[in-house]
Amino acid sequence: MGRIRTLNGIPNELVQKYLSTLMYYDKGYMADWIWKKMNELKITTAEIDLFNETTNPTELKTKPIVAYLYELRELIKKQLIIKKFDSDYLNKGSFKISIDKLGEPYGIVTIQCVLENKENRQFHGKTYQERTYPIADSFFEKIIKGIK
Repeated sequence: MGRIRTLNGIPNELVQKYLSTLMYYDKGYMADWIWKKMNELKITTAEIDLFNETTNPTELKTKPIVAYLYELRELIKKQLIIKKFDSDYLNKGSFKISIDKLGEPYGIVTIQCVLENKENRQFHGKTYQERTYPIADSFFEKIIKGIK
């Protein structure tokens, strides 16, 4: 088994990858999708469970937001093996998310990753802030909004 302190960087890697250009989905990046959905729901805080692919509130669970969670879990497994741990040593993890300027077309998404191991020890990552940009509604979405 490796040294526990070598695991401290994994939460940061997860957030950086999730917010990176590698995680582009359809018309926007993850921060843009999170901002859009949280704004629609009129909420300022949320949580994404990385291992169970659930969200709190559940309405936040949309295809763009959870599309890459499997890839992030695979990254966790790879990092654990590289650092000489069992691939299931970390068994819980979530993104703690908050936004500001509710009701605006764009703003800042704040994300922190927290992972937990079998012995209930938590590994907290840094808090990252990402500026967001509006995602244009598709033609279908515009029609649905017009009906409501």
